[in-house]
Amino acid sequence: MLRISTRCNIAYLDASRWQRLIEHYMYHLSIFDFEHLMRFENVENIQVYHAIINQFVSSFWIERQWFFAHQHCSQYGRMKFYSTQPYRRKQYYIFERTDRDICSCCETGLNLAQNICIEARHLIPNCSIQFARATSLSFEYPYSENKDQFITDLNHCIPLAQIRRLCISYFNLDTDMLIKILCCMPNLESFDPHYRPLKHLSTRSATQEAQIAHLVSQNKITKVIIGGAHNNTLEDLKFLINLCPRIQYLEIQIDEDSLEYIAQIILSKYINSSSHLFSLFIWNITDEMVEKLRTMIGHNKILHGGYTFEYNDHSLNVWW
Repeated sequence: MLRISTRCNIAYLDASRWQRLIEHYMYHLSIFDFEHLMRFENVENIQVYHAIINQFVSSFWIERQWFFAHQHCSQYGRMKFYSTQPYRRKQYYIFERTDRDICSCCETGLNLAQNICIEARHLIPNCSIQFARATSLSFEYPYSENKDQFITDLNHCIPLAQIRRLCISYFNLDTDMLIKILCCMPNLESFDPHYRPLKHLSTRSATQEAQIAHLVSQNKITKVIIGGAHNNTLEDLKFLINLCPRIQYLEIQIDEDSLEYIAQIILSKYINSSSHLFSLFIWNITDEMVEKLRTMIGHNKILHGGYTFEYNDHSLNVWW
């Protein structure tokens, strides 16, 4: 088996050189697992690039059942050429494509990767790949007028009901859309929102209230990692925490201005006899903030019983 991952140097895409190397020195090779990443600025002409990678479809490669696919995203200047089945990578990146990015060397069919990362602001409608075993999903949510269509497109290639970990980055995401996404993932255990402020609805319909109540009562989320908390309001934080009553581990980024209300809202709500929460990890925190938090906990008696502080390199771990 030969497994190799390369970057930038287009010389690695010389199919004839690989063929000579294998025929002369590795003639018993059964698995050739290859991945090459490149940026557009390293390529003089995209047509030339396509001509180069098309050399990997000769009889030498086909007879050995070594097949390859290609993704490129002109918007972000990225290209990837890689081996496809039967190799089972745990992680798979989907690059966003425009109409001019479509070429004949694209992967289709079934992919067995478990961790799917969509590196795009817009989901690829009618994705040609099916990720039947996906359990982890990371993506950036775009603003979308058609919320239901966005979820339909997502569910078309990734069975959302089996997702156990979700990492979502967003800007200007309304709470109704977030609820819709989470309701499609009944087996979600780990939720990582990285965000700018949420858009809260001034009023909710009876259907929306019922959706929230169902999500709160049924979801299995036990781990929450909130990134970018310094960009958000107390209302955002309360909303996210209230969605996850079974939370056991909470990780959050804070600044000094938010320290007090984070301690009051999160700790006072969850560190009690009926809470599942037993560990809190805070990053981007200073020595002064740690001492302030100690004082707040001591004065307000938020933590009942013993607790432990572990502070290292601007990160604080509190458990009890």
